[in-house]
Parts: sequence; structure tokens; C-alpha cells
Amino acid sequence: MKWLRICLLILVIFAISLLSACSPGGVASRRSNCSQGGEVCVNLSTVKSFAMGDPVPLKITVTSSKDFADLNLTLHIGGGITVDGPQTWEKNISNPTIDRGVAYWNFSIKAGQSLTFTRVLHFPQSEGYFNIDVSVVNTGRIIDAEDYFNVLLTKENGGQVILEGTPLPPHTPNDTSGVYGPGTPTPTLVTNPTYAHPTSTPVTPFIATSTSPPYPLPSSSPPLQNSVPYP
Repeated sequence: MKWLRICLLILVIFAISLLSACSPGGVASRRSNCSQGGEVCVNLSTVKSFAMGDPVPLKITVTSSKDFADLNLTLHIGGGITVDGPQTWEKNISNPTIDRGVAYWNFSIKAGQSLTFTRVLHFPQSEGYFNIDVSVVNTGRIIDAEDYFNVLLTKENGGQVILEGTPLPPHTPNDTSGVYGPGTPTPTLVTNPTYAHPTSTPVTPFIATSTSPPYPLPSSSPPLQNSVPYP
């Protein structure tokens, strides 16, 4: 009888721990936008849709369970997307910089603190898929957290935000090709893609309050792997 009670107690403890892990904030609920140890998390949020040509607000939220004196945040954009200037950015950051396809800055954070950075994105007047990716790292990249989403931009429907885990819808651009003749849809390399995290995102070394870019700049800025803009 005593052994049965011990077994029941063990099962209850196991069930409680399992529920705790699967509950909000539990270990099992951690998304890929947190560092490996869960110390730092970053979250991107924006509007669900927007008209072509409209400015797009972007909110970047960083939370931490520990003190970090100097973190680096890099916002990766491409395919002709631009971001509002550093003069509009927050005052509690250092080394604010915009360069080809990236915007980055340094900041500090306290344990239990949540910091929000707001930016405004401007998409080009062209159809295609675009990727927005943000990464937060510290010295030696011991902390490495990131978040991302895709955008499908069309003349007919404007911009549609596609979150992580959602398949990219098939898309044929609604224009004509100067190569294949009037009335012929421009060929697209992406016909029925599935959502995947970009595998060719540039590595972002840590920036320690300097004015140099986070990595050597190319002579020209190629589009991101997941960006397929169209004429």
C-alpha cells in the first residue's frame, strides 16, 4: 500500500512538471526567437496587411532574464526595403547605423526588463516576396536570439504578412515581360514555396560602440535569399 502511494505521488509530480513546461512561459513553450538558454528573447510584430506604398510600422521587443551591459541588435532588410532614419530612433541606444540591407544599434538591458524599439519600413513599388529578420547577440555570440517573418507584396492585394510556420502562397506577378513579349507574365522562381528560415543570413559579429558596420560590406547589396522582387 505504501509503495502504491509513492508511485501515485511520483506520477502526480511528473504530471505537474509536464504541465508547467507546456504552459505559457514553460520551457516547452519557448519559441526559436529566444537564445539557447532562454536568457534573451526578441519578438517582431507589425500590421497583418498594408497597401502598396504605405509606411509599415515595425515593433521589436526584447526581454531578458539577466543583466546585459552591451547587446547588439541587427535588423536585416533587403529587396529595396528602406527604414526610417536614426534621428527618429530611441535615445537609450548607441551606435545607431543604417547600411546596405541592414540597420543596427547597441543597447543595455536589466534582468526582468522589456525594451521596445519602433521602426518604420518602406517597401518598394514592386511585387514579390520579402524577408524581415532581426537578431540580438552579445560578445562572442554567447547570446544569439532572432525572429523573422515574410511579406508577399502584390499590386492587387498590397502587402500580406506571413508569420513563422505559415506556408507561402503561390504567386505569379501581375505584369508583363519585356523579354517574352507583351501580355506574358514575368516568370517567377517561386511558384509554390514553403516557409523556411533563411539559411544565408549574413553573420553579424558583435559591435562594441564603434562606427564600423557589423560585417564587411559587399560592393553591391544582393537581395536576401527569401526576397524575390519583380520588375
